[in-house]
Amino acid sequence: PGCILTLTKRYESIGIKIDKKIIHIVEYIKKLLDEGKIEPTKNIPDDLKKVTIHDPCLIARNLNDTTSIRGILKKIKGLELIEPQYNKEYVHCCGWSGTAHWADRSLAIKEATIRVTELKETGANIFVSACPLCELGLGYGLTEEEKEKIKIMDVSELLNKVL
Repeated sequence: PGCILTLTKRYESIGIKIDKKIIHIVEYIKKLLDEGKIEPTKNIPDDLKKVTIHDPCLIARNLNDTTSIRGILKKIKGLELIEPQYNKEYVHCCGWSGTAHWADRSLAIKEATIRVTELKETGANIFVSACPLCELGLGYGLTEEEKEKIKIMDVSELLNKVL
């Protein structure tokens, strides 16, 4: 998501305009699903049926897109989506996006731990996101024991299981 934000809003703020439409992969995947160009045909494995979403801050707040990831998940038959208390544009940060983890690693890990606690409250054992840095950060919020029970996945990785 950081690349999309940079190539669009940040470049435009300094006078650089790219004359092509630039979109995040989740928006593109949702478009392909909506147009019928790709279609989930397999059953979702039982161990992946109960998921919760961690909305990446950059997608939810900066790119104002909280529907693409949910639109993708809704196309997966048998999937149970449990929304966390803090979601969409009100999502709590995982602590890893931007440069926070470089500036203060211990603070970033505390933030990741808080966010993981919120996601665990849903009862889901699969945490889905759409940002590699968020997925990395959430991993720092899990204990070694929790890593055996909870899986962090990119939405494209989950979709790939049913294509």
